[in-house]
Amino acid sequence: MSDKYGERWDTRKRGESLRPYRIWDANKRHNVRWRCFTDKEHALDGAWLELRTARIGQSYEVYDIRTMKLIAQYTKRISGVVVQKG
Repeated sequence: MSDKYGERWDTRKRGESLRPYRIWDANKRHNVRWRCFTDKEHALDGAWLELRTARIGQSYEVYDIRTMKLIAQYTKRISGVVVQKG
């Protein structure tokens, strides 16, 4: 099954994912390189760290590759950061 984030993780073919939480760059439409996490809290912190150096208007999404569910979306604005929970 293909989705916005790419192919769903197939546990029958590839086994259980060790780092299922990923950060998606919504503007460039690809995963942020080297940003794969074992738990949700570290993934959310990683998105905040990426957003610190991002330009105004940049959006990052944290999602789970096993279920393809959006966990949170962060968008950098002039007045601050807009957080949307999935």
